[in-house]
Amino acid sequence: MKSAPNHFQFCPACGDPSIETVDSVSVRCPACEFELFISPSISAAALIEDAAGNLLVIKRKKDPRKGYFGMPGGFANPNETLEETLIREVKEEVNLDLISWSYLGAWPNQYPFKSVIYSVVDTYFTAKVENFDKMQSCQEELESIYFLDPALVDPKNWAFPSLEKAIQLLLEQRKQI
Repeated sequence: MKSAPNHFQFCPACGDPSIETVDSVSVRCPACEFELFISPSISAAALIEDAAGNLLVIKRKKDPRKGYFGMPGGFANPNETLEETLIREVKEEVNLDLISWSYLGAWPNQYPFKSVIYSVVDTYFTAKVENFDKMQSCQEELESIYFLDPALVDPKNWAFPSLEKAIQLLLEQRKQI
C-alpha cells in the first residue's frame, strides 16, 4: 500500500506524465506548475457511557480492522463541522440522538483502504444520550453493538491506535474524579 500522493501517475490539471511526489503531502507538475496538497481527512467518534459507566462499543463489519472494536463515528463530509459529523454518524450507525458532547482529544491515524493509506486526524468526544431505547445497529456497517467496561478490554482489540489513546485518556480522567 502507498500513501495517497504516491498514487498519481499523471498531472490532474494538464495530464502530463512527469508528475512528481514532492513529499508525503503533495505532488507537483513540472510541466504546468500545478501543485496538489493532500491534507488529512478528519473523523469524529463518540464515547457514550451507560449509567454503569460501560461504553457503547461497536464491532466493525468492514475493513480496515474488520472484527475489531470501535466507537460510533466516521468521516466528516465537505462543509460539515466535527459536531455535525458526530451527530450524523452516531444517528446513522446506532440510531441514537446525542443530547450533549464534550471534546476529549484528537490523534493521527493511518487508514488503509483499497490500496491507499490515507492520513486521518481522528477526533473523539465523550457524549450523552437521553436513553438507549431506540438504539439499533446499522447492519451495513456494524457487526454488533456491546456495552463494555473499557478498562477490561485488551488494548489489542481496539480498531485503531488513536482509539486506544482516547480510551487511555478517558480512563485517566476517570481516576481523577
